[in-house]
This record gives sequence, C-alpha cells and structure tokens, in this order.
Amino acid sequence: FFKNRILFMALLLTMLLIFVFSILIYTVQKTNFDNTKNEFRNTLSNSIGQTINSTIDAYTTLAQTILETTNAKKLMKEGKREELYSELKSKWKTWSSINPDFKIMLFHKADGTAFLRMHKPEVYNDYLLDLRPMVKSMNKEKKLLIGYETGKYSTVFRIITPIFYQGEYIGSLDFGINPNYFVKKIEEFTKYKGALFIKNENLKLFKRESTFEVDDYELQ
Repeated sequence: FFKNRILFMALLLTMLLIFVFSILIYTVQKTNFDNTKNEFRNTLSNSIGQTINSTIDAYTTLAQTILETTNAKKLMKEGKREELYSELKSKWKTWSSINPDFKIMLFHKADGTAFLRMHKPEVYNDYLLDLRPMVKSMNKEKKLLIGYETGKYSTVFRIITPIFYQGEYIGSLDFGINPNYFVKKIEEFTKYKGALFIKNENLKLFKRESTFEVDDYELQ
C-alpha cells in the first residue's frame, strides 16, 4: 500500500510538473508572439509615418519653390492661364516623370473655381466648392491642408498650399498623389506587401471593380 501511494504521488507530481511546464511554454510562446506582433505593428506604423512625413516635406517644399521662384502668383493674379501653363509645362513633366504617382497639380482661385490643371489644362473654370471640402476649408482657413480626398477624377493624398500675392489671398496650389505611392514606398522600406482599401462612401466618383471588402472598405 505504501509503495502504491509513493507511485501515485510521483505520478501526480509528474503530471503537475508537465502541466506547469506546459503553461510556461505557452506563456513564453504567447509573449514571443505578442512581442513579434507589436514589433511588426511598430515597424509598420513608423514606416507609414516616415513615408507620409517625408512626402509632405518634399511636396510642401516644391510648392513653395514654385510660388517663390516662378511667376506663378503674378500670372495667376492677372488671369494669364496659358502663360502660366507654358512656364510650368516642362517642369511639370519632369516632376511627374520622377514620381509617376504625382498625378495632380491644380491651381484654384479664391472664388472656388479651377484656374489651371497642369495634368488637364483643357479643363478649367469649373466650380469646386460643392465637391471639394478641402478647397472650401482652404478658402476659409487659408493655411496648409493635408489629407485624402476624392475629387472629380480620382481619390488622392492632397497637399494644398495657400497662395498670397502682395498680401492678398488669391487661391491655392493643390498637389495630388496616388495613395498607392505610399503602399509601394512602405514595401520598399519594410518588405511587407500592402494593398489599398478605400471606404465605400468615398468611391462614388472614382471606383474600380472589386469583390473584396472589409468593414465597409473596398480593395482598390
């Protein structure tokens, strides 16, 4: 009886040790997984932030360069659309060839109409305030605006710079960058594959056929 009792206690102790070690192994594995997941999240978040910030810096600098080193402000104030297009045409071709995702360069007037689209110079004088909340905000706040917005032709990441001529607000310079630019840049930095999803309500004017949807966001 005593021998059987010792064997039972040894078996019970062995089972207890196995249970404890199993818990420890699970805890270590879960901690490692959580750490890996957090590391992935932090890496991705930092990469997105750095990519967006560097893009904003580059294109706000470009906007200021255009406004300070060309006759853009003066020509816009004088309503000389064709002269402005001629002055910037070769530069626009260079900039858009360096970054093919740099899709839009648009001058708005203070009255909310399009003065010149470098990407579509044949389309102008159309009223934008009813369609473009960022243009409306620009005319009200007259300060740098950054964000995603769907316009007449596409959904893009926009950097909009106010234009002042001799102290008078005369409009703004609107840059639009295809959001896939950020997906590609993040892949370059992190080697993580990405995809672009856009909320359905923002795809009324610009939508590609898609059958993949997550929480009202559709793959584009």
